[in-house]
Amino acid sequence: MTFRLHPLIQAMPDGSTVGPVPGASRRSLREQVQLRAALFDAVGLPVFAVGADWEMLYCNTAGEQILGWDATQVVGRNLTQLSILDDLEVDAVDVIRQVAENGSWTGTHWARHSDGRRLMLTSRLTALRDVGGQFLAAVVVSTDDTAGQLAQSEVHRLSMLVESICDARYETALDGTITSWGEGAENLHGYTADQAIGQKVSMLCAGGAAEKAALGRLFAAAESITGYRFQGLRKDGSRCTVSLTLAPVYDDMGCLKGTTAIALDVTEQELLRAELESERERRRLAQQMAQIGTIELNLKTGEFWMSDEYCRIHALSGPNRYTRQGWMESIHPEDRDYVERESRNLERDGGGTEMVYRVLHPEGALRWVATRASIRKDRTGTGDRLFGTTMDITERRRHEEALKRMAYEDELTGLPNRTYLNEHITRALAAAANSGAAVGVMFVDINGLQHINDGMGHSAGDSMIIQLAERLSSQIGPHDIIARFAGGGFVIVCDDTNEQGARAVAERVSAAVRHPFNLFSRKIFTTVCIGIALSEPGDTAESLLDHAGVAMYWTKKAGLDQAVVFDEKMAAAAQDRLRIRSQLPGVVERGELQMHYQPIMDLTTGTVAGVEALIRWHHPEYGLISPDRFIPIAEETGHIVAIGDWTLRRSLEDLCLWRHQFPNATGLRIAVNLSARQLLDPQLPDKVRSAIESSGIDPQALEFEITESVLMSDVRHCMEVLTELRSFGIGISIDDFGTGYSSLSYLSRLPVTTLKIDRSFVRGLDIEGERCARPIIEAVISMARALDLDVVAEGVETHQQLQHLISLGAAQGQGYFWSPALAPAELAVWLEEQAGMIRHN
Repeated sequence: MTFRLHPLIQAMPDGSTVGPVPGASRRSLREQVQLRAALFDAVGLPVFAVGADWEMLYCNTAGEQILGWDATQVVGRNLTQLSILDDLEVDAVDVIRQVAENGSWTGTHWARHSDGRRLMLTSRLTALRDVGGQFLAAVVVSTDDTAGQLAQSEVHRLSMLVESICDARYETALDGTITSWGEGAENLHGYTADQAIGQKVSMLCAGGAAEKAALGRLFAAAESITGYRFQGLRKDGSRCTVSLTLAPVYDDMGCLKGTTAIALDVTEQELLRAELESERERRRLAQQMAQIGTIELNLKTGEFWMSDEYCRIHALSGPNRYTRQGWMESIHPEDRDYVERESRNLERDGGGTEMVYRVLHPEGALRWVATRASIRKDRTGTGDRLFGTTMDITERRRHEEALKRMAYEDELTGLPNRTYLNEHITRALAAAANSGAAVGVMFVDINGLQHINDGMGHSAGDSMIIQLAERLSSQIGPHDIIARFAGGGFVIVCDDTNEQGARAVAERVSAAVRHPFNLFSRKIFTTVCIGIALSEPGDTAESLLDHAGVAMYWTKKAGLDQAVVFDEKMAAAAQDRLRIRSQLPGVVERGELQMHYQPIMDLTTGTVAGVEALIRWHHPEYGLISPDRFIPIAEETGHIVAIGDWTLRRSLEDLCLWRHQFPNATGLRIAVNLSARQLLDPQLPDKVRSAIESSGIDPQALEFEITESVLMSDVRHCMEVLTELRSFGIGISIDDFGTGYSSLSYLSRLPVTTLKIDRSFVRGLDIEGERCARPIIEAVISMARALDLDVVAEGVETHQQLQHLISLGAAQGQGYFWSPALAPAELAVWLEEQAGMIRHN
């Protein structure tokens, strides 16, 4: 290897150097630069040598490559001229001072390539000193971090490694004579430089003549060698284990002149390794002793010896008991080639082996066997005996298979479970990414399973799940899978499909489910909800399952009997539901709820008869959240009970204030909505009584509004609760009447006082050609009169609608024709205006 050095450190023919550096220092500088150059050239790292004034003294091949300059172009020039040390955190002069004083400096800076590109380099500068400790120059080791290929910690580690190994170094001539001796070598072997230089390197070896000669030949070869270990001898006679890294050394003319060695004391490592090997051997012997059967084979004669237990495990008996043929015949035919191959490899290569195979007993019993075998070598190093231990692991194997089934199989249906499902989808997505295909995931959920569990018992529900699993399995393709997700939920995965193909599978599934299920001699009909998600780049198993689940929930919520494909609107709605669900707890305590009230007008007198209480949620971050977004979620989570309690108390407080404040509001009534969850609250009557008493309001001024769907959810329970509330004097109103599915027979038995005609019928009064709205409203009003019930028409927005309602005999109405829902302060102003109009008239 030819080194490119600055003339100041270039050797002259007579061995001297030219320049201001003293002779001994020149020699030390040249040797140190050559040594480190050899080391770093071997690992391909860029290396530079710089003087105290930042003059480039040396640049190796890797340095040329990283900067794009030839060494002849940069050696002799100042580094700042080459922009190599731009953007240093400290001044360049301070860097050299730190290196001279502290021995090293590490930093990240910009450098400029010869083509103008900027490079982010991490450089470590290490001081080179003469034997007297005088600073000569600095070696710069740089790595290119522009593309983030190497971390700064790696540079630091490599530099520290070089510094540490350079402390324990020595060199020899080609005849093995020591020519250089570092401080680390003195610490390792105990010899000073004066005592070691001029001696043969073999004196460092603790072995005999052969070992010493081998070490001498190694240094004489002057080759690059890493990790050569030998028993070292210290000056005091003690021994150590030494690991050598060797590299050839060339003179200034490029001629091979000797070997440089980096020595590392690995005595403690060797002791630790020996202890570990000893411990490992003790464990191995203990494990072998615990085995049930043993076998021994004479590799030279072919003679077998087997213990009685070994023969029992392999069902060996008769004349073939101690023969190789008999042993092989005991092994399951499908495993014989494997066992024979492993045995031959062991006999040929030595070492050890472990095998697991099956043994077939004459009566047909199948046993699993684990065998460990190793080769013992004779004095010549040739294997002469095989020793083996064997144990019957049949039960362990069964347990492992059971655990595997438990890990990946649903216990009830035998289908893959969620763990297997996630792994399969992940594999399918990886394959789809390569082929450009789409993975289809269908979430199938059975409807009404809870009713079956409640009405017929969980065994009936389990039977339905098992039957459903069989039907679903019969409708998928050969390359599709179906897994049970949870409860009555299943997931179908189609590895390569599109929307059309997924819908076709969903239609087959829906059709198969429509046939009755036989549950304990009863025929039960049901349906399923199906959500479909098709993979896109970036999807994961979790995201696909989430999307399919969202689509399935969308189907179930809409009451559709068809599959729905996921889209981003569904995701947004699901996120909105999650956000609302997470914010609902504590909404009352945080004071984020507000009441609004919409007037209910007497159509005969044109005066206000009452108001309907409507709740609003003003979230500090999300703004106004409409009731149709948060009320259903509040009902699902049960938070509607606390919200309803607050609504009732606040509404009665506001009503009491208005009744005392405005002369035209002394008879004002208020309608408060009541949810299904509130009706299930056993404390509801007591809460209502307490709210009425604390407000001091007349109970007849309060009316509860409930929808037909709430009434029909549990007619008997609703009748009991509403009858008790009616006994307080409270009115009961059926909201959105005509849109549900209530029975007129139940209507006659319920303690209802008011019917509210749904706005959809009122809207129809304005629509030309709409022939159903007027007859329906007329029929409702006639029925209400017959049952002595009040009627309120909702959603009145035009004068024409009002005139139609008056002509039909409607007594009361509410809607935007008079006023939207108003905040309490706004309603107070509105009531004042209404009072003024009455006084004026």
